[in-house]
Amino acid sequence: MKRRPDYFGTYPPVLKELARRTQGRGIDIRFALVLSFAAVLDEETRALCRAVFSAEIADTYGAEEVGHIAAQCRECGEYHVSAEATRVEVLDANGSAVSPGEIGKVVVTPLYNYAMPLIRYELGDMAEAGTIPSACGRGLPTLRRILGRYRNLFRYRDGSESWPIAPKFKLEDFIALKHFQVVQIDLDHIEIRYVPQDEDSDRPIDLPALTQRVRAVLHQPVEVTVRRVAQIERSRGGKYEDCISLVPPASTRATHESAAFW
Repeated sequence: MKRRPDYFGTYPPVLKELARRTQGRGIDIRFALVLSFAAVLDEETRALCRAVFSAEIADTYGAEEVGHIAAQCRECGEYHVSAEATRVEVLDANGSAVSPGEIGKVVVTPLYNYAMPLIRYELGDMAEAGTIPSACGRGLPTLRRILGRYRNLFRYRDGSESWPIAPKFKLEDFIALKHFQVVQIDLDHIEIRYVPQDEDSDRPIDLPALTQRVRAVLHQPVEVTVRRVAQIERSRGGKYEDCISLVPPASTRATHESAAFW
């Protein structure tokens, strides 16, 4: 490298891919600090960046409509909300504030959106409320975890729900892949879409063992299928989403079924 920057920032999936390629090619790239934003950061990516770049990740949380919302503290590990600029609430299904350690919908009121004021605007994200007061002693309110878009919550036939965490599937144990996406097609069906590691990759896939792994992670007796694709499509914002759900919430499903019946 002709220039060696001290800082580098991008989406977590891009960080992971850069770290893997750097490691695979034996390239020496080191940073003083890596910044991540615009997507949920998983522990696998953190560990990979520590090993490959010898750097910690400073994770931030924000939204296009609001801008910066919170940043992770290197001392307590929670995300300190920039309360001077944005009021952040984590609310349950009844609109009441959740207690520390509980999960709810993120609702924001940016204080400086003069052109287009937003009051108690629901972002579409789920988060876990942080500790009060935080362990580091700072006075700002915190979020313990940002879980991502609640549209991608996996929903099952027995009425239960869960947040899929892509690294837990450890798909590399079964498939020689470059990229992947875990898609919930319906209440009982999970499809693994993957881009092969190379065009000539013909490593057989042990589907029964893969199905057992997916069922163990989700704690559900789902059907699992695998589909090889040329590429994983990015979202409109240019992000890769490791896990997506095509199953609407129960209330929406009930409305659709009723409309279809009549």
